[in-house]
Amino acid sequence: QQGQGLVFGGGFFIGKGAETVNTTYRASSGIVPYSSVIPTGFFRGLGVKMRHKNWQLNMLASAKKEDASIQADTARQVTTFSTIRAHGYHRTINEIAGKAALPHQTIGATVAYSSPAQKFKIEYATALSNFQFARENLRRRYNQFEFEGNTNFIHSISAHGRYQNSIIFAELAQSQSGGKGLIGGMLLNITRSSAISMIYRKYDADFHSFYGRSFGEGTRNINEEGFYLGLKTNISRSLTYAAFVDQFYFPWLRYRVDAASTSGMEILQRISYKPSKTLLTFVQWRMKVREINDLSQPILYAISPENRQSIWWMGEKKFSESLTLRSRVLWSFYNFTDVQQKGAAIAQDLSYKTRRWKWDARLAIFNTDDFNTRLYLYEQDVLYAFSWPPYYGSGLRYYMLSRYKMSPQLSLWLRFAQTNYFDRNSIGSGNETTEGNKRSEIKLQAMYNF
Repeated sequence: QQGQGLVFGGGFFIGKGAETVNTTYRASSGIVPYSSVIPTGFFRGLGVKMRHKNWQLNMLASAKKEDASIQADTARQVTTFSTIRAHGYHRTINEIAGKAALPHQTIGATVAYSSPAQKFKIEYATALSNFQFARENLRRRYNQFEFEGNTNFIHSISAHGRYQNSIIFAELAQSQSGGKGLIGGMLLNITRSSAISMIYRKYDADFHSFYGRSFGEGTRNINEEGFYLGLKTNISRSLTYAAFVDQFYFPWLRYRVDAASTSGMEILQRISYKPSKTLLTFVQWRMKVREINDLSQPILYAISPENRQSIWWMGEKKFSESLTLRSRVLWSFYNFTDVQQKGAAIAQDLSYKTRRWKWDARLAIFNTDDFNTRLYLYEQDVLYAFSWPPYYGSGLRYYMLSRYKMSPQLSLWLRFAQTNYFDRNSIGSGNETTEGNKRSEIKLQAMYNF
């Protein structure tokens, strides 16, 4: 993790959310262990850290094999790939054929200088990646600037400084294609109880960064420009208000958007009330508007604004050191041309722990008109795993997670989850079809510390 993540953006990064100020800035942490379950986005090889006075040098060499969709063109006698698979499953013939099918090598380095008082830091980062097979994209209007070929070289320069009660940061990067990525911003404590954050970013349509993960609207730093303003203020000792507004713009076409120069906006507001250490409640409203294809129009490549809104209430009460209850009520609203849909969900969580045991459980009831009004609720999971399933349709979902610390060295996890739908007799499609209206999941994990 280096700079603001345009070249090296590893590690956990929340991005836009209810923490509207502090999570928008990324601190450089250098080479760190990879502990996620996602089988992409990391390096496997050798990393070296060296420090001398105010200088620091990180170097890495990585060689691994990615899961990918490989195509052999017998007419041209070449082998290419189109996508790198991030799901990590090897269940079907095609998934097994793509397992570790794409050798991928990367070398990189970062060099940084910090001022004696650590109030200013400047960094340079570079990475060279090579695939054994060239990438060729399926020809679509929106992906004309996507990466193709075997090799990509990217480098950046970043800096951040601290002055009194503010942090100023920026990073500028360029990939082998000539595309540039730029992000800059500031965190400022305007009073003892209020803080704001401001971020501007601009990522060209031909900016290619395989390991970048900087702030933005999209999951990748490409084809985007935007300005973000966040605020957080403590109205009183127990009352907090947080909000952000993010205006973004897409210079080139995107998936399901066959028009250039489209735009959108996202707004969030949250009021939290915490009168004591054992009680917390908040109300949150969030809205996102962006333009997508409108197939109902007789005009070719017509676009219209898509409006999504959600309202979320949560209450948490800690009755003792062992027992915590948490309740949630959620609503969602979707509006696109003449389509208006809505959804709702109610969830009750329980957490109980003793010296050796820890139990987490949830019961949730949901009813939404369509997938467009789906609702997401984070679920507790086994160590290093995460679960964030969409709730859509009509049904009931529950899960239970238990952890037992058998000894100081040995810990065991067991998780069972099930969704019971009221509006269907089969779930999923293709190879992932489940006959009936119930889908269950069970996980067992053990960890031994040597």
